[in-house]
Amino acid sequence: MSGMSEDRRIRLAGTFARYAEEARNRSAAIADLAQGGMDTPDAWKGLVLHAHTLAGSGAAMGAEDISIASRAIEVVVTELSAARRAPTADERATLLALSGQLGVAVAAFDPEACLNAFLAKVYPRE
Repeated sequence: MSGMSEDRRIRLAGTFARYAEEARNRSAAIADLAQGGMDTPDAWKGLVLHAHTLAGSGAAMGAEDISIASRAIEVVVTELSAARRAPTADERATLLALSGQLGVAVAAFDPEACLNAFLAKVYPRE
């Protein structure tokens, strides 16, 4: 791989590995909030914060499935928050399902494969 030192690749690999851990932690927090009481302003803020962060960072890291699932959660919670009401049973079921999809996407995230895809874009073979 021309243009990339091994030291830089190792540092980037660490970044992708740390992202995988952060995604697992945020996904677990979303699942906990979705299963628990989503009836407080702090729960709404927590869900939106974790979902928004994962949506943006997922897109930046090449984890499109994480980004899409997180964005869907963010949209649902933002709409409920704007309406200033607790979720209905159907909306809670939707959030739980989206949380499950996010968990699957996070579990499938392969830091090495995403790093290799990133490097292939930055350093295309000539």
